[in-house]
Amino acid sequence: MLLFQSVFYFLLIGTAIVSSIILRFELIKSDKKLPVAWRNSFSLRNLTLSISFLTIFLLCNLTTEFVSQYLAKQHIYNSFIFSFDFTISSVFLFGFLYKHTQTVWKQYTYLLLYIIIIAYLINGGYYHPKCILPGTSALLIYSIYFIAALLHLTDLLLNPKSDYFKLQLKINLSFSINMLIASIATSFQWSLDGNENWFEIYFQIQFINMMLFYFSLALIFISEILKLRRK
Repeated sequence: MLLFQSVFYFLLIGTAIVSSIILRFELIKSDKKLPVAWRNSFSLRNLTLSISFLTIFLLCNLTTEFVSQYLAKQHIYNSFIFSFDFTISSVFLFGFLYKHTQTVWKQYTYLLLYIIIIAYLINGGYYHPKCILPGTSALLIYSIYFIAALLHLTDLLLNPKSDYFKLQLKINLSFSINMLIASIATSFQWSLDGNENWFEIYFQIQFINMMLFYFSLALIFISEILKLRRK
């Protein structure tokens, strides 16, 4: 990754993280402005907690990128870092989806999807420091993330009058589109073996896709912050 691209990439992730933290505090401040009988409402506490989950998910991604790039520059295997990232960050991602899903069987499905990820990583020995994650691992995990986001989206659309519907919908669509593009791009990766030009195009697609994801989250969070401050 070129220096400029790397700096810009980390800047976008950092902006998404900082804006999510500010949004959480703005939500807490807005709660204090409500009538006493409405304060600490379940929906607001639910949203505040889920935003915290999303913040930790983003922090895990940022930490993984830093560590993996450092190890790569030291010519040290870094695949196992992504295995641990999927293990830890998935908990908070599914936690975010779980908190905003009303259908019980879908909530249990998140747990099942997480177990599939862990079982795959353990079975493949991908926690070993010298492991090499195959292309199928990214396709599997991106697909699982997309399925989880789709479950949340269907639950959300069935309850359009739920609290903070628009915010949840924007976050979901941002994540769903990101995972869909990542899954499609990864599914074509095997046909690019030996073709450096096409592989570079694949890398750029994935890189731009991730930057747009973090950029969209930052915009969503900043937009909500501005709305809360105008109230």
